[in-house]
Amino acid sequence: MFINEVCKTCALTKKAVEYYIAQGLVAPSVQENGYRDFSDADIERLKKISVLRGLGISAAELQKILSVQQEMGNAALKAISDRKRMEIAVMQEKRQLLQELSSTQDWDLVQEKLRQPCGLTKNFNRLNAALLQHSEKSVFTPAFGHHGT
Repeated sequence: MFINEVCKTCALTKKAVEYYIAQGLVAPSVQENGYRDFSDADIERLKKISVLRGLGISAAELQKILSVQQEMGNAALKAISDRKRMEIAVMQEKRQLLQELSSTQDWDLVQEKLRQPCGLTKNFNRLNAALLQHSEKSVFTPAFGHHGT
């Protein structure tokens, strides 16, 4: 299948497909006329990439998920899901502080709360440390740190 058909089938732009080729995520064969011919395996991989990108998975995380065996890929997906859950919880906590600030205008109180160690951040750091022990390289980069950063 040629690139225009692949783009339609996988719901990706030509630029995105070319990027994934350059990143080594897919390797279509090149015909004598220079056209790239995508195999069924390439198409299935691009479909997975399209879904994962739609879920907010970064290109670096894609590399990790798609390069490991199925069992480890599933563990990587679970770990990313856990991290996203923690990020959402921290963002909700920050949203609550913004609401408090808008209603009370008590900047000192909110500043003090920001300086307090966040239990969610500690849990995130523990989760990431445990995942680092499980693999040579973490699937993710820290998305957030202490509230004060």
